[in-house]
Amino acid sequence: MESSGGRGRRGGSSREASPDRARLSYSQQQQQQRLVTPPRKVQVIYYLSRNGQLEQPHFIELPHLPNQQLRLRGCLL
Repeated sequence: MESSGGRGRRGGSSREASPDRARLSYSQQQQQQRLVTPPRKVQVIYYLSRNGQLEQPHFIELPHLPNQQLRLRGCLL
């Protein structure tokens, strides 16, 4: 009987997270947050057209996430 009671105690303690494990998982979460790539700057050059003539070039830098497509909107051809 005593041996089965001992097993129950061991089983309960293995289910609970030790403070060391909690610290480890917290540090792993911090490392994963650091590994997330920040948005990089993309340089875009575009021209405006007036009466079929191109005007001077316009330059803009935009933040761009690597998992998103870069799309041009508001384009009339």
